Order: sequence, then C-alpha cells, then structure tokens
Amino acid sequence: MDTTIDGRQSTWLGASILLVVYLFGAVLFAVNTPFPTEFDELAHLSYIKAMRDDPVLIAQQDHFNLLNAEDLDEWGDQRNYLSHPPAFYLLASVLVGDPIDRTDIVVVRFLSVTLGATAILLVVIALMNRLTTDAGILAGASLMALCPMASVVASSVGNDVMSLVAGALALLASLRLLDRGPGYGTAVLAGLAFVVAALTKLNAGLLVGIFLLGVHVVALRDWPGYRRRWLRHILIVATFGLVGMAPYLANLIQFGAVIPVDLSSHSAQIAGKEPWSFWRYAVWFVEALGTTWSAYEPADALEHTHLLLLIGLCVLAFWFSLSRSSFWIAGSALVALIVVLPIHLAFAYDLHVERLHLSAAQSRYYLALLPIVSFAAAAAVDGIRHKTLRLSVAGLVVFLCFYASLMPAVVRTFYLGRG
Repeated sequence: MDTTIDGRQSTWLGASILLVVYLFGAVLFAVNTPFPTEFDELAHLSYIKAMRDDPVLIAQQDHFNLLNAEDLDEWGDQRNYLSHPPAFYLLASVLVGDPIDRTDIVVVRFLSVTLGATAILLVVIALMNRLTTDAGILAGASLMALCPMASVVASSVGNDVMSLVAGALALLASLRLLDRGPGYGTAVLAGLAFVVAALTKLNAGLLVGIFLLGVHVVALRDWPGYRRRWLRHILIVATFGLVGMAPYLANLIQFGAVIPVDLSSHSAQIAGKEPWSFWRYAVWFVEALGTTWSAYEPADALEHTHLLLLIGLCVLAFWFSLSRSSFWIAGSALVALIVVLPIHLAFAYDLHVERLHLSAAQSRYYLALLPIVSFAAAAAVDGIRHKTLRLSVAGLVVFLCFYASLMPAVVRTFYLGRG
C-alpha cells in the first residue's frame, strides 16, 4: 500500500539511496578520472584561473588564454574559446589556490557534485509534493539522479551542472504557478531559475525561458481576473530577466554579437576542406543528442535506455493526459526543445560554413530540461492505476537507470583507465 504524503519514510529512504548512488558514481569520477576530460575541462579551469587573478562581472575571450596543459601554473599562447557568463567561474575561483594543483581540480569537481546533488534534491521535493505514489516518485528520482550524462557532467570541471539547478528551479516555479497562480514567491522562483540558466550559457537560458513562457501562457488562461497580481508577478520576472540577459546585451553592444566566437584553439574545429551540405550536417547534429547521452565509449544499447525511458514515459504522460500539470509541463518542455534546437543548428551550421567547425547538439547542452522531463515521465508511472503494473514499471525504470549510470562509471574507473 502506498504511503501518504506526510508519512513517506520509505520513499525518502529510497530517494536517499539513489542520492548516495549518484554521489558514489560522481565522486568516483571526480577523484579517479585524469585531467582534462573531453568536456572542455582545461578551458573551464582556465576561465576559473582568470577569474581568480582578475575577477570581472562581464568577461570576454580577449581577457584570458588557455592554461598550459603540461604546467597549470603557466598560461599558454592559445585563446580560451569559451564565451559563457562568468557566474560559475567566479564561484569556483574562490575554491582554487595559486598555483592550481591536482587538489584544486578535485575540489572544483566536488563543487559540481554538490550542485548536482542540489538539483536532485529539488526535483525530489517537487515529486514528493505532487505525485501520489511511491513508485512514481522513485521512478522520477531515478531518471534524474542516474542520468548517464548528467552524473558525469555533475562531476567535471565545468558550468553545465548549473543547467540542472536552473531546470529544477524552473520545475518548482511552474508547478507553483499552475497551482497557486501569480505571486511574489512564484515570480522570484521563476526569475531565479531564468537567471541561473542564462548565467550558465545561452542555450540553457533559452530552454528555461521558453519553457517558463509556455507555462505562464497556460497560467494566464487559468487565472484570469488577477490583473494586479499578474502585473507585480510579470514585473518581478522581467527584472530577473534583465539580470540574466545583461552579459549578452553587453556583448551585443560591444561586439555586435550575442556570443562572440573565437574557435582558433578549439580541438575539434576542422571538418575537411569543404563544408558539408545542410542536410548532412543537420542529421549529424541532431543524432548527437542521442549518441552523447552516454558519456563513455564504447557505449552499449542499455546505456541509452535512460533516454528512451524519458522519451517514452513523457509521450505517455502527454498523450494520455495522466495529470494536468504533467501535460502542460511536458508540452512546454517540448516547445522549448522545438524552438531552441533549430536556432542552435542554424548558429552551428553558420560557423561550419564559415570556419569548417563541427559542433553537434550534445546532450549536455540540453540538460536544463532533464529535471522537467523527469517529472513528466514520473507522472506517467504515477498515473498507472494497477498497483502491480505500476510497481513493475517503476522497478524496471530504477534498474535500468542504475545500470546506465553506475556501470559506466565503474568501467571507466577500473578498466578503461588501465588501458
């Protein structure tokens, strides 16, 4: 028999176990994986070092280079190709010493682990407050905590983990807005979600912003006649929005581009002597969303079941309208993906034509949607009326997530590293 919202000790125990498993895999990666990984760790660490030496609120690429990979106490000759806002790097710069050593790298990786755990806890809170069965809650917690790519990103030197926090905040804000309508607390939560996303990277800001816009359109229809409340709500969100967009507006004014790009030092910039056709590039670009869901090579089919579970369960939640909130949340997330993916493709293909640079839609660029779709997928499990079937589906989800997340971490650490 499922327990009540107020007495879910077993659910908290299960969620705690999932969090421990996440921490185990993340710490294993953070401590044992050689630096740098393929997730641009050298560029991110160089950014952190630059913020430690000369902290600024709006950083530009011409302010710093890449560190020398052989000696992290020395700057190299190549420009740093990252153009993200400096929020994460200012935070991480407090934790590193001078000169930077191996211990500093592990400490910054632990910062990412902590931010990832924060995102997981926020999603568990959302699940506990909205779903009615332990099976649904544990399935959603598994999809969030044991995502193969997220668990690796959340244990690397890099700012992608902040996208997970932003997505979790956006999920909480959207649920609160649909339930209670406009208000101060909801507006601050929604605005904070956008600020965290936008100050991480433009992709995350667009995904979270469009998702929240979709949820607000639904809430405007459901909560008419609250003009003053809506006016205050929108003004608060808009104020946060200006804060989140400030670095990009500064880029536009100073450089004439929202994201000034310098790829001269990027290791994967050349595609050959001639650019690909648009359709060849588009197929390769979109395929990367699936092929990069597992962070380990070679990846087997089971490691991609996590992504298939997310898609399948979200389709069920959307198609059968198992709950009103899951319907609109899944729908708004889908709209955000449909809008942002073509924009990303157009930007990337333009760089490809101009500079023969290959840049795919890697799944880590879209992790802001993971907390949101994990909730929608969990709602599908929660909506299964037959208890035995519901428990069976939830058990299968938990098992496959365990395999997809934990096994690659063990293999990477204890086997691939030896070769």
